Amino acid sequence: MSQIPQTTTIRLLALSVAVGAQSSDRSVCTDPGCDGPTNEHRSELKDKAFYETYSSPETQARMLLDRPRTRAYFEAVKANRGRLKGKTVLDVGCGTGVLSLFVAKAGAAKVICVEYTDVAELTREVVAANGMKGRVQVIQGAMEDVDIGVEQVDVIISEWMGYMGLFEGMYKSVLWARDRYLVPGGLMLPTSMTLFVAAARETAPRPGKLASKFQKPFFGLDFTPLVPVLEGWDAFKTASARADWRQGSYPEIAQVPDVDIISTPAKIAKIDMTTTTTAALEELESTFSMTATRSGAIDRFVGWFSCEFDTGRSNEAVVLDTAPTAPVTHWHQMVFHLANPLSTVSVGDAVVGAVVLQMSGQFHREMNVHFKVSQPVPVMKSFTVVIVPDTTRWAGAAA
Repeated sequence: MSQIPQTTTIRLLALSVAVGAQSSDRSVCTDPGCDGPTNEHRSELKDKAFYETYSSPETQARMLLDRPRTRAYFEAVKANRGRLKGKTVLDVGCGTGVLSLFVAKAGAAKVICVEYTDVAELTREVVAANGMKGRVQVIQGAMEDVDIGVEQVDVIISEWMGYMGLFEGMYKSVLWARDRYLVPGGLMLPTSMTLFVAAARETAPRPGKLASKFQKPFFGLDFTPLVPVLEGWDAFKTASARADWRQGSYPEIAQVPDVDIISTPAKIAKIDMTTTTTAALEELESTFSMTATRSGAIDRFVGWFSCEFDTGRSNEAVVLDTAPTAPVTHWHQMVFHLANPLSTVSVGDAVVGAVVLQMSGQFHREMNVHFKVSQPVPVMKSFTVVIVPDTTRWAGAAA
């Protein structure tokens, strides 16, 4: 692959992706004798930041309230009721246990709910509150380290997907569990995942978040004179952020309006969770050929995923879709801004290139994305999606 100098950073902190300047390698020490963190220490801090995110009850609540997400799992379990009845099911990274409770109510004989974080204690309370304590067993610990008390399971269910599907790398624990515990021919839910990219351009500025708060009566008072002023402020902040994205500071997580998509989507990978391997997902490379569906200057690419749940009936899979055209989910889409817009395309024009999704060699939950466009004009750009822990104590902050 050609070396691509520009790099973009996403920062995952607590409940959201934060925007900011790229992290500096100055806080990373590779010399055992220095005062800063070694690469190993930095990885430990990032892992801690990852798990702290999901130990938050608010994070768990936000995922539960993602109705397209939770509804897809509910419908998938309902459609597989006959295949779950009397079976042993493993829920990997079960959070507050909603998926475990779904399969227990569907008739599973035993459900093993494995959760790494301290949310596991709350999950036990939720299980008990639903009268499922005898059928749902909550185990706290890393999937690879715990003893689940059985040699095999019939079904594995998990909500493991991150931004752009693979970010956070939780699929590794799911595949480890599959290889260790799943019976031959056992069921994986979700059964597959498909990754997509499409070309896009911004048709109109997003509505100002602050200005919109005063378009309706405020405590019975009319504050609409603030709206145009605040719209100007919102526009300024948005323009500033757009400039940063174009210069390659970080990619954006956003809900992209359907009208901004100006090409057919390109399927860049179809991942079969019953057969794929961790090694196979370390690097996915695909060429793409899209057809322009609207005229405009392409200034970004947009990526998303869908998950398919086998129901045992051909052509009747349940699908969880995170596309711009689908109901909004907490994953939204990943937006890859270009430094400069490509030449304007017309309806029917081809957009041709290649994209590589590559898990980071420095930290196993991070991901690099590389675009190489050949048509309508040659462009190359790389993005890095990273978890940034709190390293202030390594950067000379007072104790």
